[in-house]
Amino acid sequence: MLLPKIVELPGVIIPEGSTIESLKTAGNYDSQSDRAERFFDDERFKVTAHGPRRLLLAHFDVKVTSEYVEIVAREMGNEVALVEDLLCAGAHPKHREWQQFLIVAVGSFAVVDSLRYVPCHYRWNNGRHLDMTSYDGYWQESYRFLFVGKN
Repeated sequence: MLLPKIVELPGVIIPEGSTIESLKTAGNYDSQSDRAERFFDDERFKVTAHGPRRLLLAHFDVKVTSEYVEIVAREMGNEVALVEDLLCAGAHPKHREWQQFLIVAVGSFAVVDSLRYVPCHYRWNNGRHLDMTSYDGYWQESYRFLFVGKN
């Protein structure tokens, strides 16, 4: 099994009573894809985790599938991150630099037109962009994935 390189993203806390919309606003993103604007909302995604989160940024440096990412996270004793983890990491001022890479949270998904889409964010046109992308297929070598480590 290929283990990813891990960077810890300290200090992330999901506020009690958060909603997807409030977390998107806190992230102050420069743009969103049409799909994110239409389907990345409180109706399709629910905030289920609160409090401090031990977030880990995993980089495999090879093409991987979402299923492989989930297996490796579990084998390492971690969980794949949820949408609220992604949004809170994106809103954290010390972690915005990582958004030069596409960062994915495969632990949350929405079904749109019979396909599963997961939330992600990245740098695009000199700004921070929020998107949803297909869960299926292969992720490129440059992509990063959020894990939640045991506290």
